[in-house]
Amino acid sequence: MEPLHLIAKTVVRVQPPYRFDLTAAAYSFPWQFDGHRLLLASWEEGLATVAEVGPQQEEWLPISIYANVQLSGRELRRMVQDLVFGIGAKEDLTSFYRKIRNDPLLRDVVNRFHGMHMRARPDLWEALIIAILNQNTSFVRGWSMIANLYASLGHRLLLPDGRKTIALPRPGEVLEAGPSALKKCGVGYRAQTLIAVAEALEQDQIQTGHLRRASDHKALEELLSIRGIGAYSASLALLIAHRRYRMLPIDRWLTRIIPHFYHIPKPVLTRKELDEFATRRWGNWRGLSVFFMTIVTEARTARELLGQRKPLSRLTPLTLWQRLPATS
Repeated sequence: MEPLHLIAKTVVRVQPPYRFDLTAAAYSFPWQFDGHRLLLASWEEGLATVAEVGPQQEEWLPISIYANVQLSGRELRRMVQDLVFGIGAKEDLTSFYRKIRNDPLLRDVVNRFHGMHMRARPDLWEALIIAILNQNTSFVRGWSMIANLYASLGHRLLLPDGRKTIALPRPGEVLEAGPSALKKCGVGYRAQTLIAVAEALEQDQIQTGHLRRASDHKALEELLSIRGIGAYSASLALLIAHRRYRMLPIDRWLTRIIPHFYHIPKPVLTRKELDEFATRRWGNWRGLSVFFMTIVTEARTARELLGQRKPLSRLTPLTLWQRLPATS
């Protein structure tokens, strides 16, 4: 358990409307969110940091930075900059709300989730882990695998007041652990893809700074060059790492639920049909639209949403932090 100490405090003014409680709750684990404060942990070559955010006070968000060493002013500014981007504190969703206000499925976002933002993962490694472990599986299974990875290989960090959180293992540590350790996390065949991605990042085959500046097409092309990364994983990783909302992560779930909710007389859409439909309906907001679909549908399986099976789990993207068992 790595002990940290408080090194800085600041506040950030958010772009209204903004709901920190909803933004922080979605797709967060018990060691990240407690209903009031979000703990974002990082570990890199012995440097451990935690950014504590919240609770929201009108248009202001308090931020506390903890670390195991003193950070420079430049490092602190970069942390806060990445944090503000990650929680969407300055993001304006006005045109998105206009686009979906009459949408059969997404209009609920305007009513129930107004001010909620997608929490981005500026660390491409984390975004790729999320994308890979959600390949060809349900929400519950995918996020359980991610939790297992944290619990098995992550770094446990201790705040001065006794609270604990966990940072993801880095690519080099995953390579050192090897496929057998990954498979013990229940990831199955995805272990080989995680290894391939870790190798690509460690060997600078994928340069994160260059990728962030690249066009959508070029960025997608670079990720697709990694063994085991397909169109769904590459699109999802770029969507949540860079907020590239033009990216459309198409999987079987999406091809089945879109015809149902949008009254298309076809049980399943092809990738081409779905891409054309999403482009017409949501334009440059299509990736964010898919994110919010998982919120309003509670990420139920296609069979559950189509009424072919009763829901088997009470776990949803907004209750992950409450219902998933915490790890010590």
